[in-house]
Amino acid sequence: MISNEYGMSCDLQSAIALYVAGKLFVKVKESDDIESIDDGYTSVSCWDLKPAYRSLSNKAVEYIVEGMISQILYKNFFGCRFAVNARVVRLGREGCVPGRTGLFDQCFNYIRRRKGMVNIIFFLLVMLFWYGVAVCVVQTVKHCTTREAASFCIRKIKELFAWSWKEAFAKPPVPYMTHIGWDGERQCFNPKVADEELVELGKLFQFFRCIDIRYNENIYAYRISIVYGDAGQKNSEEFKTLVTKVLGGCLADHMMKYGVWRGENSSLFMVTLYSEYMEIAIARNDAGKSWVESLRKKREQAKIEDQRKTQGICILEEVWGENKGDRMTWGYDAKIAHQYQTKSSIQTGIDTHCHALITGSSGSGKSVAVSYLLGRRLQADPDTRVFVCDYKNSEDFRFLHGYANYYTGEKCYDGIMAFYQKFNETRESGGAERERYLLIFDEYPAFLNRLQMLDKQNKEKRATDVMNAVSEILMLGRGLHYGIWIVTQRADAALFANGSRDNFMCILALGRLSKEQKNMLFSGEELPERSYQQGEGVILLDGREVEEVKIPWVTDVPGWRKHMLDTLGQSADGNVRRES
Repeated sequence: MISNEYGMSCDLQSAIALYVAGKLFVKVKESDDIESIDDGYTSVSCWDLKPAYRSLSNKAVEYIVEGMISQILYKNFFGCRFAVNARVVRLGREGCVPGRTGLFDQCFNYIRRRKGMVNIIFFLLVMLFWYGVAVCVVQTVKHCTTREAASFCIRKIKELFAWSWKEAFAKPPVPYMTHIGWDGERQCFNPKVADEELVELGKLFQFFRCIDIRYNENIYAYRISIVYGDAGQKNSEEFKTLVTKVLGGCLADHMMKYGVWRGENSSLFMVTLYSEYMEIAIARNDAGKSWVESLRKKREQAKIEDQRKTQGICILEEVWGENKGDRMTWGYDAKIAHQYQTKSSIQTGIDTHCHALITGSSGSGKSVAVSYLLGRRLQADPDTRVFVCDYKNSEDFRFLHGYANYYTGEKCYDGIMAFYQKFNETRESGGAERERYLLIFDEYPAFLNRLQMLDKQNKEKRATDVMNAVSEILMLGRGLHYGIWIVTQRADAALFANGSRDNFMCILALGRLSKEQKNMLFSGEELPERSYQQGEGVILLDGREVEEVKIPWVTDVPGWRKHMLDTLGQSADGNVRRES
């Protein structure tokens, strides 16, 4: 603000306008109803130009006005952010006529008159700058990607705003008056008072006494020493339900003393029974109720997980009981098992889905799955002629040692060729033989790599022969009742000649799959976005959509293997020989 000698004050723009008008005009006064010089704040009008300027053109006078304003600001107010922003008017000889401003001047005046917008934009730019700095710091400290760092920062900003909003506008929690054990005379919690209010609950036990009461702003916690009246009560679901109902009645009676009734109040507390004591958590307010509900959900989820483990166990009677004919069981539907704790078998025909590709990373449960699937196959068709090629000679198939069609190490080449010879004999006979043949090959890629290395040394083509044999069986084996199960960690297309990989009717992928494996095996299919544990994964059966599958664990592994050996020995050709 600028003040004159009369004590009148005006802003910088008005002072400059008045000064310029005094230099140019004989008579000057302020007005809003006649043509004027407008600086954006004050209108200054004139009656007549001074003689020195009457002979000048309108344009010349306009330049003089601009120069005078610029000079004043430069000499006296240099560095001021307003610069030269007064509106320049076109002057006439008998008065002044408002002129037109350029686009730049209009925009500048618009922004200047709206300083709040400038401040908001400036604030947003500052916040954006510090957000970028925070992302860089988090990325450096946590050694994570930019996306992960940005997600972390956004989550923390949301938590900060939520906390600020809660602190500023949240209402204080409404108490539920659930303070069982409160001694009004002593103004403190008394375990004896708690025993009196929970006397109906104590009648369910041989011994019942409250030994500790703790609390925070949301929860009352009670610890009660107990002795069960019956040994079977500890693990009885019926008894736990009874305890919950009786405690709910005790809590309702307590709340009625204070004129509070909340109807069904089982959501306000949680009971946990142990062998020698019992813990009770009771909510004080809405926040405590939310905590109790979350704790209840966690325990229910833990109970479901235990049930899932039980449902994922396979007993011998399930497999070696009744012959299921031509149906092959590939496992249980994992989605149904998780939601309903029910076993729902995933089954196909043996002949329609004779070729299977079983893949997964190390430790995903491939070998266990193959053992289970072989048992299921022998259950469905005990007369199946089985050839097993175990290149790594693992413990999982070592129980077949002594079996005539069991091959290990480099002898796997002989196994494949023997199987291929049987295939050619059946094909040449026109498929007269109706017996089913199955080849199981574990670690097929590692075997091929070994053969290729030996072929370079010995100048042979055994690897090519194996690939061609496998390819031919995959393309023609279905009609002749010949099937192949390939077990591998990575099923590259280069392992199968002539695009024969597309002939697998069953693709079973266990455990975690890389992005490349998903694109390679399940191109065009929508896979569930979840992580799988050992023995879990997805299965793609010919003619069906992708399904989540769970391979059950066998409880009696020695018995399982014995049943498989006995079944193989009882096959039509008696192809099991025992070592002495």
